[in-house]
Amino acid sequence: MSEPEFVRCPQCNTVLRTNHPRYPRCPRCKEFLRKHRYCEHLEAVTQECTHPEVVRPIEQRHPEARATIADLDEHTQCPYFESMLGQLAPTRLQRVLGPVVRVGLIAAIVAVVMLHYFQSSVKQYESVAQQAALEFEVICPDTTYVEQTFEVQCVVRNRDDKEAQTLQLRLNERVFDWFELLDVSPPPQDIRVVGSGRYLQYGNLAGKSEMLVQLRLRGAQVGSYELAVQLLSPGQYQSKVMHYSIDVM
Repeated sequence: MSEPEFVRCPQCNTVLRTNHPRYPRCPRCKEFLRKHRYCEHLEAVTQECTHPEVVRPIEQRHPEARATIADLDEHTQCPYFESMLGQLAPTRLQRVLGPVVRVGLIAAIVAVVMLHYFQSSVKQYESVAQQAALEFEVICPDTTYVEQTFEVQCVVRNRDDKEAQTLQLRLNERVFDWFELLDVSPPPQDIRVVGSGRYLQYGNLAGKSEMLVQLRLRGAQVGSYELAVQLLSPGQYQSKVMHYSIDVM
């Protein structure tokens, strides 16, 4: 943006300029205001980017391909990002909300549930995802300092008598551009990078037991960054993607 403009936080209605020292973080509720879902170029129903500079090279390589956005809550540094929060009049929001409303009541209910979950995870910085007999908990700080070491703790609990198969932790790959990974304990059996995710693969987890994975990280530069973590057990379990905002001072 060449000139600073006013934006309204959709979570707490705080109005701030884009040259505010805390932007793109809301100074009141810490909502990150540069997400894919807040971009003018998002087609909400299909979750596709419509900006021609993004779409053109994709279609040139694969004519039937689309610029699909897998995670609307992912923080974006896209140079073509244009905030839909830049005008306070509701007509600006209707371009995104309108198609969603037309999908029907089910889509609206899903959106409300997702919004409630995200608000809870950002405010508490501690989330528990439950499905079947597996529980997944992530604990990380919301603030750290450049060159300071900190830990992210991932706790997996198996409440069932049966063992859980081939557990994997998925982290957004970009987090390793912002933070230096010093250690993972216990070390994973394998590490794979697929698309925008880095997968830490572990073995099976016995019934009625738990596993603690500790990641030691160090902030490389001042800024506000996103950590996204997900627990996977192929064919058995897939947690929600948990988003955590970490400010490096």
